[in-house]
Amino acid sequence: MEYSCHGTTKPKILILGSVDQNTGKLRLKPRWFEAFNGLDVDLVPIDPTKIKRAELLDLLHSANGILLAGGDINVHPSYYGDDDPINQHYVWGQNPPKNCYARDRTDIALYMTNYAIEHKIPILGICLGAQEMNVAMGGKLLQTLGRRHVTPFADTDNLWDAQHHGMDVSMTIGGGKIGMMRQIFGRSGMMGCNSVHDQGIPVSGLAPPLQIEAIADDGEVVEVASLPGHPFFLVAQTHFEGLQNLPENKKVFEALVKAAQQHRQREVLEQSMLQRLITPSYGLTLEKMVMAAE
Repeated sequence: MEYSCHGTTKPKILILGSVDQNTGKLRLKPRWFEAFNGLDVDLVPIDPTKIKRAELLDLLHSANGILLAGGDINVHPSYYGDDDPINQHYVWGQNPPKNCYARDRTDIALYMTNYAIEHKIPILGICLGAQEMNVAMGGKLLQTLGRRHVTPFADTDNLWDAQHHGMDVSMTIGGGKIGMMRQIFGRSGMMGCNSVHDQGIPVSGLAPPLQIEAIADDGEVVEVASLPGHPFFLVAQTHFEGLQNLPENKKVFEALVKAAQQHRQREVLEQSMLQRLITPSYGLTLEKMVMAAE
């Protein structure tokens, strides 16, 4: 099912939902769609518990952007080389949820990340999605951050919309280039963020191709990272879909849609150029050319 925020216009952005930790079913809350309010885009939600490979490929072939939404599950440590998961009672308390991990979601997220890299599709990963993007590129995670970045039981509106700690947005990244976040926000330096997670990306665990765009005020956890050379590849631990009253957060989704629009324009241009190659200017269609040759 497609949700259009502005009629039936393109570009098309896929939103990968998460898995509810208790029911094992799709978890995709309204705030993920509300973040695109007022933007000219078609949103296509994906249920990782139901989608088939062929269907996913069809969607990816027509996609102009991807959002890997966050969720209240974790990436199983076997995906990033840790053989032994820590005691889940330590992470979740006395009653850990039935579905601490969801391999279906993780497998799909890793595949979509690699597809976006290969085909230069704009992609934004938030919280869980950011962790999956880092793992897809060979990075590692800390299995638990304790209470430094809020508890895993933070699924309430007031917590999503609160600034829990600061993050330092870099002026420049590798090679002295202006960072993507600096370009989007129009400024750098310390600002509030609303990270709500237990797993996280340590500075030492960031995948080598990625560049740090913003770091938590503890100096140890990556809040935002990007992939140089890709049109839009943003790994964001902080929940930009929350705090929509802050102009900076809205700008992140505006930037994703803009990148998706540019992807769509390139796609249309390439199709037009291909059509011109197979349809000579003197009016013969490819079908008529084949018939004439026979």
